[in-house]
Amino acid sequence: MKPSVLSHYDRQRKRWHGSAVSEAVNGRCSACHMSLRPQFFEDVRHGDSLYTCESCGRFIYYNPPVSFEGEVQPQVS
Repeated sequence: MKPSVLSHYDRQRKRWHGSAVSEAVNGRCSACHMSLRPQFFEDVRHGDSLYTCESCGRFIYYNPPVSFEGEVQPQVS
């Protein structure tokens, strides 16, 4: 890990009392609830790099939804 990334993480962790990472949900930062620009949200979704919320500065990530529809077995009566 680059020293600059670790330094940013430590600063944000101290600033937000231990919460330096946030999930992007429905185009918003789940920590500060600010809307993310559409292109920025797409970049976060692709996950090609490390991104930080433009509002609160936390590292932001996207966790894609998982569908279990194909996993459910019909119950036999």
